[in-house]
Amino acid sequence: MEHFASELPNVPQAQVSKLLLKINALKGDKESLIKLAQMYAVGRPYFDKAYPQRALYIYQLAAKKDCADAWYYLALCYEQGQPYFTEPNLKRAYHCLQESTRLGSKLGWYHYGEYLEFGLLGKDPDYTGAYQSYQKAAEQGLTDAIVRVGECLDQGAPYVSNRRPRAAYEHYCRAMHLGNRFAKDKVAQCLEIGEPYCDQSKGLALAIRQSLRSYRTAK
Repeated sequence: MEHFASELPNVPQAQVSKLLLKINALKGDKESLIKLAQMYAVGRPYFDKAYPQRALYIYQLAAKKDCADAWYYLALCYEQGQPYFTEPNLKRAYHCLQESTRLGSKLGWYHYGEYLEFGLLGKDPDYTGAYQSYQKAAEQGLTDAIVRVGECLDQGAPYVSNRRPRAAYEHYCRAMHLGNRFAKDKVAQCLEIGEPYCDQSKGLALAIRQSLRSYRTAK
């Protein structure tokens, strides 16, 4: 359930944040509704246990208010089924993703791209459509999408007509500067290889890898 835990308030302010979110949610604030639903989904330390049914209900309320990300989270609920007191339903999840993209959710665009790329719902993979969906998420600053666009450019067909390694490297660098750790590894790989990605710099690649190891050790 990691996708429900993003951007949650930090402990020890969790209880105060929970109260404020409840107040704002009652006023109909969309962002507060989403965060409150995430809290119910993960449970501790915000509640004594997880309340997935409440989370589903709040996502539904937010979706009725045309909250784009609420439709995305609803899609995840319908994909999983239990413990959200609903049966897994990919068609319903797909509909929710379509609504989320219609309203401009970057999370929705990214996941919609995965549906297209992997041919879910029994459809043939649509690699071009997937690439375009990842692009829309990347344009809104979703770093995982920026990396994925880079990977598509790196591979070329069937995502794009021609392989563009330098453009791929630029995307990896952009995502790295926005804090994506997986992008750091991608940039280091490119620097180690050099052409056709960039000028070779094994020293810089080593420094990037050392920063990654330091992060993992600290964590």
